[in-house]
Amino acid sequence: MKIHNLIAKDRYKLTLCNTEREQLTLDESGAYVLSIDSEKASSRFLYTKC
Repeated sequence: MKIHNLIAKDRYKLTLCNTEREQLTLDESGAYVLSIDSEKASSRFLYTKC
C-alpha cells in the first residue's frame, strides 16, 4: 500500500527541528523510525523518585 504524500515544490519548506530530524531513519518499508542513542535518551528524560 503506497501512501500519497507529495508536496508541491512551491510549498516545500525545510524544518526548523533539525536535531529531531537527524534522529529519524527509514525502515525497510519506507516508514520513519525514531532512533536515538541510549546516552541521549537517558539525558532527555528526568526521572524523579516519589
